[in-house]
Amino acid sequence: MVLPSLIDRSQWESGTSFQSFVEASPSASARRMRRYYEQAPDIPEAVRERARAFAASGGRLYALAEAWCPDCMATVPVLARLAEAGGVPLRLFRRDERPDLRERHLTAGRPKIPLAVAVREAPEGPWQEVGRFVERPARANALIAEASRAGRDAGRELLQAYADGSLRDAMVAELDAMIGGGIEEARVAGSRGTPLPVFLHLPYQVTPAAVVVAMHGASHDASHPLSFHLCQRLAQRGLAAVRFDFGYRVRGETTPTLHPEGEDLAAVLDWVGTRLGLPPERTVLAGKSLGARVSVMAASRRPFAGLVLFGFPLHMPDGSFPAAEDTFDRIETPMLWFSGTQDPLADPAQVERHAARVRAPLTLRWLEGADHSLASHLHEVLDEAAQWILDRCVPARFAA
Repeated sequence: MVLPSLIDRSQWESGTSFQSFVEASPSASARRMRRYYEQAPDIPEAVRERARAFAASGGRLYALAEAWCPDCMATVPVLARLAEAGGVPLRLFRRDERPDLRERHLTAGRPKIPLAVAVREAPEGPWQEVGRFVERPARANALIAEASRAGRDAGRELLQAYADGSLRDAMVAELDAMIGGGIEEARVAGSRGTPLPVFLHLPYQVTPAAVVVAMHGASHDASHPLSFHLCQRLAQRGLAAVRFDFGYRVRGETTPTLHPEGEDLAAVLDWVGTRLGLPPERTVLAGKSLGARVSVMAASRRPFAGLVLFGFPLHMPDGSFPAAEDTFDRIETPMLWFSGTQDPLADPAQVERHAARVRAPLTLRWLEGADHSLASHLHEVLDEAAQWILDRCVPARFAA
């Protein structure tokens, strides 16, 4: 499964080049963008190689921006440098001139800019989204938060950081992450001593206050879009995020049995605690189907910072194999639960009955017409899940 692109070839081709975007901008904005372009740092060779490979695989870039926006003036020239370094085709769109694209690319219900997106052209069928960058680097958001807490002029300090170039390396790193860069890979001993592939997404030059551990469903692995894109987007917004393959996938088994997968999660949580120094109280569990069951099982034993369920399987298609109700009774962790109205593994009446037993704060999000895969609502689910974690979990629990 892939995350479908929100743009097709004809729409992408209707965008403009960086040079045309600059030339059509007000003179002061154009001067600033040309200066930032000339001052952009050299693209590291490893990033160049990744960009070249991305371009060779049919990769393309596009961004929604406006010339009056300081974040856009600083970021778009660096994006253009990255595209040129790897030979990646790039198109730019003025957000307010393209309401069709603007409404499709909302972040938490708002048309935030710049919004840069990496997509890959498919020989047949729709393009797929590979990654995205929203608004500004995580380091810039941290700078704003630090200045605001100290009572300083955060906007002024941000503009100064853009002008003196102190955020350019962070821009390069996070734009590189759109095409697969910045992922730390490890092996963690899980159930039966199986070495679990673990993928850690970290914000650049920011100490994360929390970590999200994303788990896949029974028929997938850590590359599933609900794992990969959630991790990539949250790292770009300042959180650490981890995804991993359950041991049964590594061992070549086809049927998970829950207990070994619980051991796998426990092993990854221990590794996260050692690697990042973040305890379960600063850990959000996010799981698809099987991963949702493992998340609930873990959260019934101890509280976490948050719990996100992508299609919890309450029963088999014939109605058998109900989940243990007391598992939900014991959860004390704030929860966001996505469920499709056409999910054959989650009858709406049973979902409502189990949700009513949860004592912790719960948001039950129905997805009209969605089946168990949630494939028809992936963009919507990713955006809402990321924002719920950022807005409701982290600030409420970790504000200091």
